[in-house]
Amino acid sequence: ADSAATDALQDSSATAAPTATGLYPGVPSDTPWCVTLVFPELLCPGRMVFVVHQRDVDAWVRDHGANFSLQLRSPCLSDMVEGVMAAESSYEHWGLLHRLQRVLEVLDTAEAAGAAGMAFMFTWLRFSSNKLLDWQRCFSYQPRDVTWAQQQVVERFAEKARSAADPAVRMYSRMALSKMSRGGGNGDEIRMGILNIMRDHGIKEGNRGGLDEPFLEQWHQKIHQCSSPEDFIIAEAYLAYLHSANHDDWWRVLEKNGISKEHMESWEQPITALPMHLPQLIQAIQHYHWVLKTCHAGAELDTALTCAQGFVDPDLRWHLYDLLANRNAWWAPGKTLELRRRLKPYWQAPGSSRDLLLLDIALESWLRMLIERQDKRELSGDDLVELMGLVLGNAALTGDSDELQLVCAQWEAVRANPDRWSRAWCLAASAALARVTLALSAFADGLCGLVQVCHPSEPCPLCCYRGVLVVCRLAWLVPAQD
Repeated sequence: ADSAATDALQDSSATAAPTATGLYPGVPSDTPWCVTLVFPELLCPGRMVFVVHQRDVDAWVRDHGANFSLQLRSPCLSDMVEGVMAAESSYEHWGLLHRLQRVLEVLDTAEAAGAAGMAFMFTWLRFSSNKLLDWQRCFSYQPRDVTWAQQQVVERFAEKARSAADPAVRMYSRMALSKMSRGGGNGDEIRMGILNIMRDHGIKEGNRGGLDEPFLEQWHQKIHQCSSPEDFIIAEAYLAYLHSANHDDWWRVLEKNGISKEHMESWEQPITALPMHLPQLIQAIQHYHWVLKTCHAGAELDTALTCAQGFVDPDLRWHLYDLLANRNAWWAPGKTLELRRRLKPYWQAPGSSRDLLLLDIALESWLRMLIERQDKRELSGDDLVELMGLVLGNAALTGDSDELQLVCAQWEAVRANPDRWSRAWCLAASAALARVTLALSAFADGLCGLVQVCHPSEPCPLCCYRGVLVVCRLAWLVPAQD
């Protein structure tokens, strides 16, 4: 059927070759016109992928660097999931680069499938981010390839988070972005940067003579064959060790970020050696650490603000840096929410930079952390009222839910009532809290119904309803963890 559909497409394209002037005498040659392709129902492909050739300037027009893709049939979520399962579980050559390329291929299909499809994309990328899926399996790639793929995927998700018609698609796109690297930057600088550090400081590299430093040689081999977000964490740990000459600091930073000795030794390009103390490398490694972060870091507050600072007005930029310098101050939670509200029109603007949305995600995460670490038992009743306003305001900005907006507005009306703690105020607050409870419960149930794990032998009703074990199938690819 695919071959027949291709033949039909070729036949149709052959009839589209004449110019507008040839088909319609008297019509100027630069008049915009369209081509209609009609496929027999049985031969119609699932989608059509193409690029546009602009003949007058001999240029190829693409969709944000990727091919245009038109969904011609209603997407079959089960087919998409089965393809991902086969790749993740049985492909001999597979890794992070292949996963990102597959994401680009199936993202439009997932969007067309709605909430279930995008929930699968989020969970798939979350498993990858948490290193529960292979990042390298019998395959090597250059840093510039993976950083380009990361950028393409992030930009596609950012566009859907801004402009998708379905609120669920916007929400899951945003959630997926929180688990991804920024991408872009200079991939070749990652590859050459480590070599230049070794050469400039007389460190042995390959057959080139010099100081034998096994750790740098092993790290250099890993970066050249499988650069990943783990590398900027390794650079951060290396800097901690170079400053202190204590290997405890090396392990502390690695373990804080989920990288163990056993994990590093299990890589196809393993790192088994401990670093030597070479303090003369501090300045060079600091620069290299920044290069790695601009490519591999995601919604991390410092990096996100540095990358997004050129896309906001000077006043907002000043307040963002003021928050960054006082991020643990008592007023930081309220300031963070205020800045998120001011930032929203920027990242929602058509064609805005992905860095603006990553910055908003970083601010959301920081505000959530500030709230969660509060000891609620030490807060007064008034403080708890204000804290509830911050929580709901943060959720309403993130959740893309009309109901969350309404309960946030209701609580704001209760909070602003000057007759606080009167009987009438307490009744209004109780009613508002009851509605908040129902709204948050329904919102959380909707999320859990799409992303929580059940056993394949006992599928949940939602899985049975869709006829495909979506997230559950993916989860059971991962070995049991203690």
